[in-house]
Amino acid sequence: MPQRPVKAVMKRDVVTLRPEMTARDAERVLAEHRIGGAPVIDDEGRLLGVVSQSDLVRLDAAPPSAASAGAFFTDVSDYRDLERIPANESLVRVAEILQPRVLAIPPDAPLAEAAARMREHRVHRLLVIGDDRRLCGVVSAIDLLVARFISGLTPLRA
Repeated sequence: MPQRPVKAVMKRDVVTLRPEMTARDAERVLAEHRIGGAPVIDDEGRLLGVVSQSDLVRLDAAPPSAASAGAFFTDVSDYRDLERIPANESLVRVAEILQPRVLAIPPDAPLAEAAARMREHRVHRLLVIGDDRRLCGVVSAIDLLVARFISGLTPLRA
């Protein structure tokens, strides 16, 4: 009996971030949706990477300098050493903090392959990415459990 593909159970409505958003915008989006991370996509929907709550916490703990984040002074009397001043989160862009390596799976991959990757990498979700690097959706461990239950408890083994 052929396995159903990942695209049969994946969630298509995925909360995403944009590279030009600020770290503060990303924090707001993650908090509003009560999620721990989100993929970052470009104008064509291609995956650029992921930003997680851990990335945002690291940014809080060790922010880049105001100078490296693009701050500048307009008056010599206002000058301060911008390399020593931490950047405000509103200056740091998502593109600067995203993690480019992501765990992904193609939409036509069998569910057993998704289960095996989740076990191997000890994660609970995978991004579903087409050949063109466009984000198609996300598949979670819960999606796999529901699919297994609905299909009559067929083991999800590769």
